[in-house]
Amino acid sequence: MHRYNGKCKMSVWLCQIAKHTYYNYLKKEKHSNNISVENMMQMGMDIQSHEKQPDVEIVNRNTLISIHKEIHLLNKPYREIFLLRTSISLSFKEIGEIFDKSENWARVTYYRAKLKLAERIDPYEL
Repeated sequence: MHRYNGKCKMSVWLCQIAKHTYYNYLKKEKHSNNISVENMMQMGMDIQSHEKQPDVEIVNRNTLISIHKEIHLLNKPYREIFLLRTSISLSFKEIGEIFDKSENWARVTYYRAKLKLAERIDPYEL
């Protein structure tokens, strides 16, 4: 409270503190062992470019197969947008143009697709 200078509403000041606290939390989580769907997809792309031990490669391959099965169970716009973004790295603007929608629509739909996948995929079961 001693840092509050009165230049803005106290609620705005408190929300800024909460926001920055959350950002710090996310930074710490990023460095933990949690695996996101995007990281798992990237891991799959790396599998093909690096030589690994046969048993590790089999486990990683099975993980990728499980992830791709879940991706293909998504409804049409989510599946297509997720694949366009992760597989061929299209920008949200380009994805929006493909679907005759806005860049923001592509961002929101991609985010929703990630949420749907995260609900279906438990990284600890893979």
